[in-house]
Amino acid sequence: MNTNGNISRAMGWQGSYFIDNDGCVKYYDDGSTSYRITKNGDIKALKDGWNDDVYVKNGKIQRSTIVKSSGCNYFVDKNGSRQDFKVKNNQIVRPDNSMAVSSGIYAAAGKKYPVDNKGKIQKNSTVFIKNKAYETVSDGSLSKQPANHVHLWKAGSVTEQIDHKAKTKEVQIPVKEWDEEVWSEDIKHVCLNCVWNKKPKQGESWVDINGDGKWTARKEGQIYFKDFCYDSASDLEAHQRGTTHGQAAYAKVLLDTIHHPTADEPKYETTTVITEQARSEYYQDYTCRVCGEKNERFC
Repeated sequence: MNTNGNISRAMGWQGSYFIDNDGCVKYYDDGSTSYRITKNGDIKALKDGWNDDVYVKNGKIQRSTIVKSSGCNYFVDKNGSRQDFKVKNNQIVRPDNSMAVSSGIYAAAGKKYPVDNKGKIQKNSTVFIKNKAYETVSDGSLSKQPANHVHLWKAGSVTEQIDHKAKTKEVQIPVKEWDEEVWSEDIKHVCLNCVWNKKPKQGESWVDINGDGKWTARKEGQIYFKDFCYDSASDLEAHQRGTTHGQAAYAKVLLDTIHHPTADEPKYETTTVITEQARSEYYQDYTCRVCGEKNERFC
């Protein structure tokens, strides 16, 4: 329907409707969304991207503008149809006003051209667009071969990690001199009151076993257990009745410590040593900052 109220079959947009070459309504636009008219007369919203030769962005067919798809710039005319840019005076220009384009890659004459900021075609060259290199052939169009350059790799995500535990082994190490501790075979009955009476007086030295700064009969007083231990409960009870002591401990007792000089009796002790440190290996993605090439490295 045109402005005179008559039905128009001219190809192109007639108000909110697009008429194709056969005079049929192909698209409809309600102002916010573009639709395809099916053969059955139904309307179907167009998806973003290329739909035949029209480009849809945010639900609407783009018209009289430049659209970018898959890294390349395309021109769509007033009807939304894709048109190639033109090659003129060694430049890529818009087909609607012959103005030179800005930096980018453009579809023209059925080829793709990487050009600089004034649309200038550079033949048999390496063209940099946003720090990415493109190689051109004799007519200035994009070569299928990657540009000759030094890769500048940027580390990406780790795709796989393999962890290796540390490797160890048991070895015999000679001990220059050593002390042999002789412990009781059986549990002894120890009078803690007697042990407490051995508490060092002010100014006397003693060994702080647990590092709390306090001398106790159960910890620091263990060196005196052998002096106040009994083989049986009845022996301890007899002692307690005669002394009114009542605190006791039950443990194996260190009876003696025998010092062994190296010259007399050499000794070896088993210890664990690390032969290989724990480590991780991983696969990581890398992308070239210049050409965008990707590869995976084992690190």
